[in-house]
Amino acid sequence: MPKKEYRTERLILKASKLVTAQQTLDYYRRNHNLFTPLDPKRVPAFYNIGYQFLLLQQDEAERQSGCGLRFWIFTKENPNRIIGMISFANIKHGNVSSTFLAYKLDGASLNKGYITEAIARGIRIIFEEVKLNRIEVAVLPRNTPSLRVMEKLGFVREGYSPRFMEINGVWEGHVRFGLVNDPDADWHKLPPHIRCAAYMAPKVRLAKLFCRD
Repeated sequence: MPKKEYRTERLILKASKLVTAQQTLDYYRRNHNLFTPLDPKRVPAFYNIGYQFLLLQQDEAERQSGCGLRFWIFTKENPNRIIGMISFANIKHGNVSSTFLAYKLDGASLNKGYITEAIARGIRIIFEEVKLNRIEVAVLPRNTPSLRVMEKLGFVREGYSPRFMEINGVWEGHVRFGLVNDPDADWHKLPPHIRCAAYMAPKVRLAKLFCRD
């Protein structure tokens, strides 16, 4: 089972076990206007501390069972304030061996490379420790910053799915991306300070090109 906490050059990634409902509630409340156009439609109780507590309990149950993994993002300068989240849902082993990545970042922390840094660490966790073969992502076509993140991290654009996901009460199409755990990529040899690696499609081999902010 992956650890409950990881550190990168600038960030701390904490599993839901190490996070309080008050922290997640504060995060969602202050980003309400930013997240609403990009998230599923929320029930009113979502912005309640009790509801957030139950969500954290569910996250921990999924981590324990191995079917899901969520990390909340903090900066080392402020280890008590959530600035983002990455999650790996529907973890499957066997002949499928894949997971579905989702992520979001606090409005005050955009354009600093934080989410790229966090996802890059998450990729290593999934490929090195969980030992999955594939990570899938779906991005709204209008979410240009997220499309750029996929490009920086080397995810391969695989197609477009109409009415793929409900977003704020409307079924919207998404651009689909994938990243495979190519043995030639040698993820386990990457030095810990590396934030992200560039890939070459369609073979998806690790290139000796790393991005910094």
